[in-house]
Amino acid sequence: EESEVGSASLVELVQSAKNSKDCTIFGPLSELDIGLTGLTSEIAQPRFPLTRHELNAWYAYDWANSVYSSTAIALFFPLLLVNLAENYAWEQEYKDQEQPKYCDALDSDEVRQDCLYCEAGEGTQIEDGPVYKGNMPNVRLPGGLDPVSFASTMASISVLSQAITFMSLGAYADYGSYRKRFLIACTVIGSIATSFSIVLYKPSLYWLGGILVIVSNTAYGASIVFYNSYLPLLVESTPEVYATKTNHSQEEWLRIRDETENRYSAFGFMYGYASGVLLTVFCLILFFITGMEQRLFYRVALLLTGIWWMVFALYTFAGLQAFVMPE
Repeated sequence: EESEVGSASLVELVQSAKNSKDCTIFGPLSELDIGLTGLTSEIAQPRFPLTRHELNAWYAYDWANSVYSSTAIALFFPLLLVNLAENYAWEQEYKDQEQPKYCDALDSDEVRQDCLYCEAGEGTQIEDGPVYKGNMPNVRLPGGLDPVSFASTMASISVLSQAITFMSLGAYADYGSYRKRFLIACTVIGSIATSFSIVLYKPSLYWLGGILVIVSNTAYGASIVFYNSYLPLLVESTPEVYATKTNHSQEEWLRIRDETENRYSAFGFMYGYASGVLLTVFCLILFFITGMEQRLFYRVALLLTGIWWMVFALYTFAGLQAFVMPE
């Protein structure tokens, strides 16, 4: 359903844009960006009408990057960081001892002795023999940080980094071709940082895991800003919305525009939610089928998340226009 504006209509729309300086649908483009001949670079390529291909490309990014929020930062990154930090802290405190297993992780033929368990209201405990139960040794990371708190601390720092990034780069979503450029950059940085978790094979690399969480979560948050900045432009370029703007009252135009925006947003969220569930279920099935060691499983799941993010985003980059705006 990729309809085109006739040549006469195109001239009229361009002239109208030049007179009205309506930058919601029009903006100055270079010949490289507009891909048209016969139009001066001072006049924007009309973004009307929106094509189904371009709308699907926008939806595809929600499908691509939502796996990060549901699979990486909400599940496997915290599990991996706690695993690395706890083991490293134990190694530093008790170099000649191995960290006890959790009692429920012991095989049925193993003696339930010197194992860890969680007791309501008291936290992690260590069971030493059939009678004595004492507190788990108080191991700490360098600087006195609780290993269990390491993941949440890194997530908190990443949120602060997001806020600084939003304030620094958010305005670029409305200038030049930065919207698409920064969307691509954030995707590349975020997906690589997520996939790079595959190298976290030993506890002493827990600090690198923290850095990867900060970098990837900051890039993810910034990518959402540039992704969402497309929504009002896509809505304005929808034929129904544009026709209502020119032929009906402002109240009717606002109603149609809001309904269209809500519909696009809901479909994007739906695709993102579906992709997150799909990848999480796939990772869990992979774990139960292969029986791989937990830390390796976390790393593989994060690798798959980063690859998923990058691969499906390629469709977005190919199908979504830059929507260049005046600088």
